[in-house]
Amino acid sequence: MVYEKNGVKFLKETSKQTNEECSKFVEWIRNYASKEGLFIPDAEQYKENKFAIDRDIDNHKIYL
Repeated sequence: MVYEKNGVKFLKETSKQTNEECSKFVEWIRNYASKEGLFIPDAEQYKENKFAIDRDIDNHKIYL
């Protein structure tokens, strides 16, 4: 996350973000990825499809 103070931009570490800030950041990442044609499941979607997602990850490890 980027924040600005006195006209200077700073990056905020995710470990120092509130739950709300972190949630907004994750949504920003998911939206950006979507615009680039990539799908990142949310936590519920991942839980529902964990086996298939883990299999796909294993099958494509060389790209990660």
